[in-house]
This record gives sequence, C-alpha cells and structure tokens, in this order.
Amino acid sequence: TDIFLPNDDEAIQIAHARTLNDAIEDLNKIVKILVVKRGSEGAMLSVEGEIVFDEGFQVNAIETTGAGDSFNAGFIHSYLKGASWEKCLRLGNACGAIAVTAVGGTGAYQDKAQVNEQIQSLLEQ
Repeated sequence: TDIFLPNDDEAIQIAHARTLNDAIEDLNKIVKILVVKRGSEGAMLSVEGEIVFDEGFQVNAIETTGAGDSFNAGFIHSYLKGASWEKCLRLGNACGAIAVTAVGGTGAYQDKAQVNEQIQSLLEQ
C-alpha cells in the first residue's frame, strides 16, 4: 500500500499494538506513507523515517460524520498536486474541520464558493 490513512484508534487496532507509537512503528514496515488522523488534535504523517505533525483547527463541531473522509480528500488532493507533506496535512485538516461544522457528513459542503472561502480562511490561520 502506498498511502494508508487510518485514525489513531484504527491504527492501534490494525497493528494489534498497545500504543499509537507502537502502531506507527509496525505500520511503517508495511506502508510507504502513513497518515494518522487524530480528530481535534490534528494529524501526523510518517514517511521514510520523517515524521510531520499538523495540529489541526479548532472549530465548533456539530457532528463528526464524514470528517475522516473529508480529511482524506483534502490530503490526497494536495498530494496529487505535488504539495509538501505539511501542506497535504494542513488541507486535509481544513477539510475535516469544515466537515464537522454541519450535520450529515456532507452538510458543510453544499456551497462550493462558501467552502473555498472557509478553506482559505482556515489556511490563513
């Protein structure tokens, strides 16, 4: 697998590990790029011995449905555009943060112009 994007609980369970650090160490042996989503604590990435963290964004969370999928979309979009790991994590976190501000997983993504404004506002923080 080239990119694996579990949340912290999934990483621990899949690796049959006791701690997130143990899970990261084990998963790094089988995946090229490991991205661990940490909810309101942001996300981290491990690739070729490099660890990159992004603290994420503090927003008024209404419902968390779709946050992980939205993070994945933002991260992969940036990755495919050739962005740095930091920028990939940052956009992923911005997309995940926006997703939790409305109900239904996609409720926050109804107006493309508004979403683009929200992303720019978050990224300028």
